[in-house]
Amino acid sequence: MANNLLADMKIYNCNRSPNASVVLRPIVNISVLEKDNLKKLEEALHKYVKDNPRRWMGLLIVCVTAIDTDNEQVFLQIALRHHDSWQITSRIYLHRAELMKHLFHVQKRLGITFEIPPPRRVLYMGGSLEQGAVAGGNDVDHRTDLLRPQNVRSADRSASASFLPQSAM
Repeated sequence: MANNLLADMKIYNCNRSPNASVVLRPIVNISVLEKDNLKKLEEALHKYVKDNPRRWMGLLIVCVTAIDTDNEQVFLQIALRHHDSWQITSRIYLHRAELMKHLFHVQKRLGITFEIPPPRRVLYMGGSLEQGAVAGGNDVDHRTDLLRPQNVRSADRSASASFLPQSAM
């Protein structure tokens, strides 16, 4: 390529940066914030780096980037320095995959693996609603009396009788 075509582009030389930085962004359970779980996770990563000196130079950072209390999840950012440059991408990706596997096992051992919580909803097993709504209610209470006894027909009543008004029964 001619130099004038490259003049306004950013040029990356993967051999120039001698050590690649690998960043992981795992999502863990909110229990990572309890006791010293975050410290144990960081210590386990330091030990992994120390046990693999030909792959990893060091652990750069382990930090919490966001907390979602509604879904009980914590977003982490983990950065490590690899011994190779990005020119040997396939080896770095392989080592990153092994690191992710190790991280998963550490999460399981600490009990901080994130699992999607079940949807939060009220399940009422006492019967079904009369005519599918609040009997004789108004819209002002916003269905606060939805489960009052007069609104719920018992499970032993027949389905055909449930659509009749209360006065007809």
